[in-house]
Amino acid sequence: MRIGIDCRPLSSEKTGIGYYLWEILNHWGKNDIPYELILYSALDFEIPPQLAASHVHYRKRVFRMRPAEAWMHTILPIQLRMDRVDVYWGPNYAMPLVPFGAPSVLTVHDMVYRIFPETMKRVTYLHNRYGLERYVRRCNHIITDSENTKRDLVGFLDLPVEKIEVVPLGVSGRFALSVNSVSDDVIMKNLGLEQRSYLLTVGTLEPRKNLTRVIKAYKLFMQDQNSHCGADTILVVVGAEGWGDTSAEVRRELGEKIKYMGYVSDEMLGALYRHARGFVYMSLYEGFGLPPLEAMSCGTPVLVSNTSSLPEVVENCGLYADPTRVEDIAHQMRRLCDDDVQVLLATAGRARAEQMQWGITADKTLSLLCVIGERRG
Repeated sequence: MRIGIDCRPLSSEKTGIGYYLWEILNHWGKNDIPYELILYSALDFEIPPQLAASHVHYRKRVFRMRPAEAWMHTILPIQLRMDRVDVYWGPNYAMPLVPFGAPSVLTVHDMVYRIFPETMKRVTYLHNRYGLERYVRRCNHIITDSENTKRDLVGFLDLPVEKIEVVPLGVSGRFALSVNSVSDDVIMKNLGLEQRSYLLTVGTLEPRKNLTRVIKAYKLFMQDQNSHCGADTILVVVGAEGWGDTSAEVRRELGEKIKYMGYVSDEMLGALYRHARGFVYMSLYEGFGLPPLEAMSCGTPVLVSNTSSLPEVVENCGLYADPTRVEDIAHQMRRLCDDDVQVLLATAGRARAEQMQWGITADKTLSLLCVIGERRG
């Protein structure tokens, strides 16, 4: 079987969807799957190392063209026909509208554009509003990361439930320490965080991640002299530059107590997860929510929003707050720092993370692609 994949999410600094595709391709390489992969993009991209070192037959097809959306609807369908793929997989909401002679599977990670359109870039909103709603009807099957997103797809777009398969994401081993890793002590010293107590939050600086409320809540938390760590605990913000006013608002608050690290390497992020007093993730909406799961795998207690898919991912292994109520977030930050709560959440979080493995995600995705690919012709 020949599987065609849109690999554009691997063409830039990887965030959620880029890591999603990276982890699945790596696992397929590790397992030496007996299928041919044809990897397409409008920009050059790196092949995941375990795939590159495997015996899997893969071909890289890069046709440089801007904008990438034009490439998807013009060049890509021609390439798919010429390569005679048996099934096409679009891991990032998109697929060609021009027929290309093969069945297709589309991953839809969330429905932000319907629920919080004001938090999106205008161009992304328009792509989803006028593109995605055509793609989901044209494709043969849909993958979602969570039951919450499946419900949103059915509710907003009136799609048949049998067309949608839920394939939860996994926790990455890329944050595990190895013999070749730079020691955490060195990393923390270089970051200026040695012997510092801190709460960590991770997310692109964009409105949906709700970082401005997290900062306001942190200020309330810090003023509480009766908390277990309030005045001595700083807030560390990690994430790529985004859009909207969030970046400017975060930067206005920076100082001794609030530090913005920008986009950091996996090695640095792993160290930050492991040494954090707690992890705070107050996103207004998530299709899944990888960062809390990553923090849990490192034994870090988590506080997450009580909305969208996050309760589905974290279950009873973390604390919850209303992401729209600053006082509630601050209150739960205080609970997060309680020593007894920390021990309970660290143990429960590790156990939950062990249940969520990328290998399961990759195997289920491949099985679905094979089933759909058998319909070719």
